[in-house]
Amino acid sequence: MNDDFAPKLKELFDTETAAAIEAQKTGIYVAWRCPDFQHDCQRIFHTSRCFCDHSLSDHASYNAMSVKVPCRVPGCPCKAYQWIPNRPQDIGEFWLPKRPDFDAAAWRAKCKCKHTHNFHEANRPHRCTIKGCPCGHFMSDFLCAACDRHWEEHQTFFDSHKSRVEQGLPVGTDWLPFAEMPDLRNIALSGNEADDSHYLALKQFDTIPSQTATGNNEVVKFKGGKGGSSSRGSTSGPSGFKPTYD
Repeated sequence: MNDDFAPKLKELFDTETAAAIEAQKTGIYVAWRCPDFQHDCQRIFHTSRCFCDHSLSDHASYNAMSVKVPCRVPGCPCKAYQWIPNRPQDIGEFWLPKRPDFDAAAWRAKCKCKHTHNFHEANRPHRCTIKGCPCGHFMSDFLCAACDRHWEEHQTFFDSHKSRVEQGLPVGTDWLPFAEMPDLRNIALSGNEADDSHYLALKQFDTIPSQTATGNNEVVKFKGGKGGSSSRGSTSGPSGFKPTYD
């Protein structure tokens, strides 16, 4: 293993790790996947960007039964939060950030019309707003790094612990990145493959109380301690996605 593998892997999955920890505490799982999947392609944190170019935290309060969470940024017409790849790594372009002139803050996912998502209408069918462009709806010119399907084949879901269990979807520490691979799971949590202390600390909260919070501003009380909302890819087993670094 290269010396920089662990820090790079941890950085790559920091947002998804935080999202998994947040979900375990609140009982609200926000995820992006194809409707027919029993695994998620992306765990969504409150900093994760929507198609409208605003973060989840810029949208209205949500709960585990939310379907459409509108943006509350003044002037934004977005009617429902829809996750869009936030960085080239989300679409498997790990080489792009290595370019000397790469600007992570400016990067946006593109449509086949060659214009980025922020130049398309916020609501479906997401028509291109560039004058003269005939694009009538956003068609991703990229594939999901976890499943190799197009963006438009996915949906953003707001799930509860109970609904996920009923659907056969992972919950609690089983929703952590690399949950099925202890060494990589530990790296994602702490940067050290031999350190499982973070995992063991989280594992004690896997018993979700029966009265799970349904809002993102509610405090959840766990057995053996106090709960509350806090912190933020999955290489889900069925997807087979494995990050590679040169």
